[in-house]
Amino acid sequence: MSLPELKSAELGGIEGTGYAFTTSTFDGDAIQGIFFADEATEGKAEALIESEAVPFSGVLYKRNRSGSVTQKKVDLDVDVTKMSSVAFGDRLDFVVVEESD
Repeated sequence: MSLPELKSAELGGIEGTGYAFTTSTFDGDAIQGIFFADEATEGKAEALIESEAVPFSGVLYKRNRSGSVTQKKVDLDVDVTKMSSVAFGDRLDFVVVEESD
């Protein structure tokens, strides 16, 4: 899949840009994503790594069998797995928290 367009998103109460996307794993499809927070988060981004699950509101990109990419607005609970500093703020990587039945 080519790089999806960054869209307005919110992660754990922080506004920024990002998206979620599906990936294939040996257990089936999984959802992960990236989020970019600007420099004005004042340490809030670091606190998201410590949290069990935080809400993500944004776009989910999904490739179907024909190869076309669809997008839809979603609200998901995610686990922030990694944070890195980039030129314009912080990049946070996340995976969707598995819901127990």
